[in-house]
Amino acid sequence: MNGEGTPRFSFDIDGMANFFQNSPFSFSGGDIFSCGPFGLLEHVANMIFILSMVEDGNGRNPISEFVVVLPPDSEHTVEDVRAAFANAVAVHRGRPLDEQELQVLPRRLGIVHAANLQVDAVIEIVERARRNSVLILCAGAKYHDEALELPDAEPGQLGLEEDLWVPHFHSLAAKAVAVAGRNELYVALHTGKWRPHRKGNTDLLLSVENCGFLTAENEISMGLWQRTQSCGLPPSWPAALVPCLRPSTRCPTGSGAIRPD
Repeated sequence: MNGEGTPRFSFDIDGMANFFQNSPFSFSGGDIFSCGPFGLLEHVANMIFILSMVEDGNGRNPISEFVVVLPPDSEHTVEDVRAAFANAVAVHRGRPLDEQELQVLPRRLGIVHAANLQVDAVIEIVERARRNSVLILCAGAKYHDEALELPDAEPGQLGLEEDLWVPHFHSLAAKAVAVAGRNELYVALHTGKWRPHRKGNTDLLLSVENCGFLTAENEISMGLWQRTQSCGLPPSWPAALVPCLRPSTRCPTGSGAIRPD
């Protein structure tokens, strides 16, 4: 960050596209994004825009719906999220949503406010999601796991803010990804924080099974885990844009094009 309190690095549309090209999208798992507290709606809109272009083996978008999960104290509304997405489409595709896409939008993109800031409140939302949904969790570092007991700091070790939120977020991520695995979902888990500085905290987030990790501070550090390729972006993605909000079509259960073995 510079002295004015704004980030030097922007997690932009190209950075997100590169991430999903290097770590292809699939259901039954998720990714952690620790890219700072700025530009929430823009990040969410860009992610939905990118994932709207994902294609399965039949050239179809397999996602049934997008659900943005916001904390209970969020001021953002469903209209805010949909307006941000519409702006992303107009900017990156070069033309606005057409009449048909606007009609589909309310069925394809919604928001849910968590009932409280407990991890279990988020997991309840994930449990209720439709098969083949994408859930995008915002400000995940705000949530707490009541059952979690934080370990004592090492003698002489300076305590950091991340020492408080990382263990709780790890609990949330592990539980959410486990539900995604059982119910064939994809969960994008935004911390709302910059990447942890302490190696032990980074290692803890990297330890979540079936979950990638993208962090940003002044540069991108790609996650170490790569999902099995099942659905991907068109090779020349923005030149080959497909309609962003066409009605979804699900692949047959167990299809190798959707769910890795």
